[in-house]
Amino acid sequence: MDVDVWFPGSHFDATDLARACAQTGVIFDPKGEIDPEKVYLQIVRPGIVRLPRDFEAEVIAVHGNLTVIMPPPEVLSASKLVRGDEIDVLDVIWWMNQRGLGADEVAAAIDGLPREADRDTARENLVFVALVSGSKSP
Repeated sequence: MDVDVWFPGSHFDATDLARACAQTGVIFDPKGEIDPEKVYLQIVRPGIVRLPRDFEAEVIAVHGNLTVIMPPPEVLSASKLVRGDEIDVLDVIWWMNQRGLGADEVAAAIDGLPREADRDTARENLVFVALVSGSKSP
């Protein structure tokens, strides 16, 4: 289980957030392979993940001076389908089930990705997700 935090627009002290994660057993902003059973908080930065230019972020939490936001699940799913490894595919299926997303909603988010090659790859991987999850292809 992971929480993806969109860096632009989130307001937090990285040291305080890392300390809070450590105190609760959550891995903070990992850079390598993660045990799929571990819970982690991933800081998503522009350039590392190519997301659409404009999307309305979801507020995850506001605690005093701490505001944490994330891209909407369909946008996260679109970006994960660009890479499309096994964990990404499982994450997309989880988001689709958790939020009741249809393949058409993820496909619409894919259309907003800035690079054509990323859109093409994500569309191919969305067909695979639809087959694995039993949902309708867009």
